[in-house]
Amino acid sequence: MKTVNTTYMKKCLFMLTALVTIGMFSCKENPYIGEPGDSSKIDSVIPQIVRDTIFATCAEAKEAAMKLPNNEASAELYSIDGYVQSAGYNSTISKGQQIFWVDDVKDGTKVFEAYYCNVPEGKAVPIGAKVRLVGSIMRYNDIAEMKNGNVEILEEP
Repeated sequence: MKTVNTTYMKKCLFMLTALVTIGMFSCKENPYIGEPGDSSKIDSVIPQIVRDTIFATCAEAKEAAMKLPNNEASAELYSIDGYVQSAGYNSTISKGQQIFWVDDVKDGTKVFEAYYCNVPEGKAVPIGAKVRLVGSIMRYNDIAEMKNGNVEILEEP
């Protein structure tokens, strides 16, 4: 069995740490941040998926979905915030997914459907909760919906 020379290993680790530290502090400017008001470098730090996401209200998402061909999903990713109005099938969870309707206001109506969307920890989203849906939107039999999107609970009722 070979023995490891710990003195040699410590020297190597020290040199590696020194090189990394020198490299970090030798930069004259932060390559990710420009002058105040200059957003030209922001694209280098924000992931492509975030830049391509369309942030919409429930009403805007419904309007966009109704312009799509029937039974076809959007190519774009949408992020929609809304309040849960009612839940389908008595709020039943199936394979960590739930069906429910959302609107832009707390005491609204069924504006946009979250159809079998992935809920946090596989637990039912309560009526009245403010949620964020992220995924593709579609028009399915003239109903505006997001199918198999992801749900984030922003506020409990």
